[in-house]
Amino acid sequence: MHGDYKNTMLDGLANDVAILKLAAPIKFSNVVAPVKLPQQGQQFKDWSTTVVAGWGVPYTGGPHMNHLQKVNLFLYPDDYCESILQPSTHREYHLCAGVPEGGKAECNGDSGGPLIVEGVQAGIVSWSDKPCGLVRKPDVHTRVANYVKWILKKCSK
Repeated sequence: MHGDYKNTMLDGLANDVAILKLAAPIKFSNVVAPVKLPQQGQQFKDWSTTVVAGWGVPYTGGPHMNHLQKVNLFLYPDDYCESILQPSTHREYHLCAGVPEGGKAECNGDSGGPLIVEGVQAGIVSWSDKPCGLVRKPDVHTRVANYVKWILKKCSK
């Protein structure tokens, strides 16, 4: 876990990133592959199409899923994210994604999952307002590009 993790909504769960050490290596195949990390500080274009994957519930109060789910969302501009979700989001730590009309989102149980933009892991599912998929309320992700140096340092130990 990041040493400066802030477990409060006032800080928007800042530094919500961790590295897991697996007991055994992952066996890669044509259906299991590593994701690419972004460059340190890499920016992604506003309104880029993203893919979020996870095992979470399909809606607030919904059943737990037995197979991996995915949803396409759009990357929101930082200014919009900070204004609509203030004071809990900060562009230094967060990216926001969703659909303006609502109804599509990550939900309970998806935390820690990837937010992918063009094959690159731009974000990590962090938190959202409830119920999931609110109109004009994007979900919040850890901005991976601001942690690449930290990730690489931790993985080299």
